[in-house]
Amino acid sequence: MNVIKDLDNFHYGILQTLSLIQKLKQEHPSLFNEVLPEDSDIRMGDILQGLLNAESELSKSLDLVGTDLEVD
Repeated sequence: MNVIKDLDNFHYGILQTLSLIQKLKQEHPSLFNEVLPEDSDIRMGDILQGLLNAESELSKSLDLVGTDLEVD
């Protein structure tokens, strides 16, 4: 079904994004300390760290959903 394929593609895209963020943190840790332009109070590192922190919860959710979905 298209829904299952779409979910698989979504899952794959999320995993790619999380892998990229982890790689950025390993190879360019200074990015996690930079402040966003235009005197923003939010630091780029805060945003990236938030995405990394969400990884475990997202992984748990994706494991629960899995690929064995039944569509009624």
